[in-house]
Amino acid sequence: MEEFQGNIFSGELNETDHSFYLTSVKHLQTQSNLSEANIQQLYNHLLTQSKQEDTYTITLNDQIPLLLKKEEMQQLLEDLSIIKEKL
Repeated sequence: MEEFQGNIFSGELNETDHSFYLTSVKHLQTQSNLSEANIQQLYNHLLTQSKQEDTYTITLNDQIPLLLKKEEMQQLLEDLSIIKEKL
């Protein structure tokens, strides 16, 4: 596994099963395994939302809402793009 430290997402890339083990979002700890399809869906959804909205809310651990500003949305899109390339 390869460590990934992005601006918004951090975790481990597993090239063998094409997944990403998410360990933190905006420096808040979490544990979630995202498949390549999940990453692509999140990327597509966020790309659409970034063209329509100035902020975006994601939920961490189904409990903690995190507000992403426009700049953070772009940073997350960059993180997801890098993750997609490496998987």
